Amino acid sequence: MGMRVGYARMSSPGQKLGLQQLDRLADCDRIYHEKASAASAKGRPELQKALDFVRDEDVFVVTKLDRLVRSGVDLAGIVQKLEGKNVDLVVLDQGSDTTTMYGRLQFNILAAICEFDSSAS
Repeated sequence: MGMRVGYARMSSPGQKLGLQQLDRLADCDRIYHEKASAASAKGRPELQKALDFVRDEDVFVVTKLDRLVRSGVDLAGIVQKLEGKNVDLVVLDQGSDTTTMYGRLQFNILAAICEFDSSAS
């Protein structure tokens, strides 16, 4: 099994990553974090570094799906990149783990909700 690579994001400078996300990702071998909007995956250098870093059999870990992205299109691109590198995705708070068949199903449902939530806002 490969490394566990964590990604944490907050959207505003006043928010603190520590207690909310970094502590939850403490079991990761490496953690990338930044303060940026999730409206788009573009312009988020730490996310790009994390996606470039992961490799075969690693696990990419986030606390919540909305900490990763809010766009279904961006999410699809990230998932495609991870799948192409044979990297699994784990979303801790939603219990989504793409290493299992049920986890993949749950992930797809969560992705649809994420897209709906961002469109409804």
